[in-house]
Amino acid sequence: MTSEIGRLRAAARAQARSRTKLIAAVREARAAGLTVRTIAAAASISTQTVQRWTKGEDDDD
Repeated sequence: MTSEIGRLRAAARAQARSRTKLIAAVREARAAGLTVRTIAAAASISTQTVQRWTKGEDDDD
């Protein structure tokens, strides 16, 4: 049971790191001039999420 908990915690940490990297990539892409729609399509996220993240709002969806 403890190994499963450890795996879950490790997966949660990895997911948080990946989300942080995705937010940074979205912001960089927007700063480079890509459109909100292009970024959303490429990242498989909503245009609203792209807009929130580029405004600095990175709370959960």
